[in-house]
Amino acid sequence: MVRGLTPERLLERLDARPADPPCITGATDLYEHWMHEWDEDAVVGVFAADGWGVAFEPDAGLCIDSDSLARLSEGSARTSRR
Repeated sequence: MVRGLTPERLLERLDARPADPPCITGATDLYEHWMHEWDEDAVVGVFAADGWGVAFEPDAGLCIDSDSLARLSEGSARTSRR
């Protein structure tokens, strides 16, 4: 989850592109696609939620990579909750 990023900007920062046309909706369908139709490309689902860009990656390889995380968080402000 990255505050202030749209799903489109989140994909850009991951150096990814959306499927054309987008063909999968929902985490379950994304997981099934990854399990049964995956090729060599990473599969990442993105959506907006109350000012956040959210990424879901069944394989969790791209979204936990330190370079990817640095690109995702670039320019974001950290807020503390008390």
